This record gives sequence, C-alpha cells and structure tokens, in this order.
Amino acid sequence: MKRAYVDVPGGQVHYRTEGRGRPLILIHQSVCSSDEYSRVLPLLAKNYRVIAMDTLGYGESDKPPRVYDIPDYEEIDVKRLSLSEEIDLIKQLAYLS
Repeated sequence: MKRAYVDVPGGQVHYRTEGRGRPLILIHQSVCSSDEYSRVLPLLAKNYRVIAMDTLGYGESDKPPRVYDIPDYEEIDVKRLSLSEEIDLIKQLAYLS
C-alpha cells in the first residue's frame, strides 16, 4: 500500500492506494479517516485500483482554512483531486457531478 499527499486548494489531502485496474474511491464517514479501510483495501485491490483518502480536516489531511460544507468537499476531494499520473479523477469520476 502506498501512502502519499496531493496538494489541493485548502491544503494537502492524504491518501492510501493499492492495486491496479479501474479506480474505486473510498471516502470515509465524518470524524473518521481512511484508516477505517485498512483491512478491506488489500482485498479490494485484487480487482481495482483502490484509493482511500482522508477528507480535509480528518485523518492525516490538513485542516481546511474555513468550515466546509458537502459541496466544498466534493469540489476539492473529488473534482480537483488527481492522485496519480495514471488516473485523472476528473475524467474517471465525471459521473459523480
């Protein structure tokens, strides 16, 4: 499992990734972190490129500069997040918007 950070407006987002293939994004519940997926991530990685991220303000990601609402998290964590050179999440996850 690889752990890394990516710069987004508002700070750095921490993520864990493992596997190959189609991307599968795991977003934790509030007041949790990507650590809640530590046991299932290797299992899912057998068939997918799994990306589990800590939303801003949680886990190992930076604290946001202001109070965020759900649309703010979507804008920063989903639309603008490009986690690797292989996956452009804006294109892969366009169906979410």
